Amino acid sequence: MPSVTHDDAPLLADLMPWSVAPPRLGRGWPTGPDAASLKARWDALLKAEGPDREALFEPTRSRTLRSAVGQLPGRTG
Repeated sequence: MPSVTHDDAPLLADLMPWSVAPPRLGRGWPTGPDAASLKARWDALLKAEGPDREALFEPTRSRTLRSAVGQLPGRTG
């Protein structure tokens, strides 16, 4: 449409008001080369307890197993 300028286009936030920032994993364990690796990591996480479990989560300055975080938009409970 030759008569439409860039200024005529709606803002992306007006078209998609529900958009959120993309996830930032910050940890390598939720990603893996194949399904078997991910399953093995998940199983190890579920079986781990105490300090071993916390070590698998690789705590940082901003997040630990005891960090309080808000619910995702649209979720309750």
